[in-house]
Amino acid sequence: RELDGRPCLTINRLPAFIRQVVNDARQNKPAIVCHPVDDAADPETAEIFNGLIRNIEHSSDAEVAYDTALDFAVTCGVGYFRINSRYSRDDSFEQDLAIERVANPFSIYGDPNSTAADSSDWNTAFVVDTLPKAAFEARWKGAQTADWSADDYGALSGPWLDGERVMVAEYWRRETVRRTLLQLSDGQVVEE
Repeated sequence: RELDGRPCLTINRLPAFIRQVVNDARQNKPAIVCHPVDDAADPETAEIFNGLIRNIEHSSDAEVAYDTALDFAVTCGVGYFRINSRYSRDDSFEQDLAIERVANPFSIYGDPNSTAADSSDWNTAFVVDTLPKAAFEARWKGAQTADWSADDYGALSGPWLDGERVMVAEYWRRETVRRTLLQLSDGQVVEE
């Protein structure tokens, strides 16, 4: 029918199956849990860690972050949430951990050399976002925008150069650190 230029009826049956998987996962509430796994682990310490993690999840509304990541993972194959720190109060330097929602999984660029199924071998990552210039200047007073017109990126169109918007990128890098470990005669392992 398409070759003849005639209309074709297309029915998207995929959303029903996506909702079935996502809703099943929502009923089984994912959460982070610590388990003592060897003879040196203390079950009471694991219970304390579980309480701290539950508090972090509750105070940062982690259910929304988990559900968003799951929905994107089922729909398009990738979904993320972030574990970040933020100040507990405006008049304090104390920071709390928070589990944050990533509303756009396409804003995260992982290590292109990654081969692990769970991406645990990422050595670099970018998190990008675009902001209006006024919001950029209000958030980072005195910061200068980089001029991309001199580079090859200046020829790109679309979200990279969008008039009155600024692209902000967070860059994460894992660094290799060499350590020397020593095993003592009593079997204890210590750093040199």
